[in-house]
Amino acid sequence: LSENKWVQVGQTIYGTRTNQIIGAHSLRINSMNGTRVFFSVSPSQCNLENIYHRAYEFDKSSETWIQLGNDIESSFSGNNPLTVSEDGSRVAISSNSTDTASSGEVKVFDLKSNPASSNKTWNQLGRHVFRHWVFYCYYTTGSGI
Repeated sequence: LSENKWVQVGQTIYGTRTNQIIGAHSLRINSMNGTRVFFSVSPSQCNLENIYHRAYEFDKSSETWIQLGNDIESSFSGNNPLTVSEDGSRVAISSNSTDTASSGEVKVFDLKSNPASSNKTWNQLGRHVFRHWVFYCYYTTGSGI
């Protein structure tokens, strides 16, 4: 916000393939300083299978958004909301159960540095949690716990 007008930060982020839909199922920004954005990516408007999540970090020196780590494969289909820790280093992705006989799931991922290179990767933290009727809205503390 500059002089009471919204100002775009960095470039527009597009899908990496034709017909990709980004942000339709989930979109979050970390609350510490707003330098990381997270969103869902689906192969096409009609395809609710194989949805994954992607993170970008704002590079102040080049004033551009750069992909942060690998794509986060959740193996869920359908609407997969996510929540992000304050600093943007931990992500939780949920999948609601579809009926009373099945369980919803939550998977938690941490961003880790690769000591052999400058690359970072999203690694699942522990096992996924199964619960009946997992809610789409959940809360993390600043540390993501």
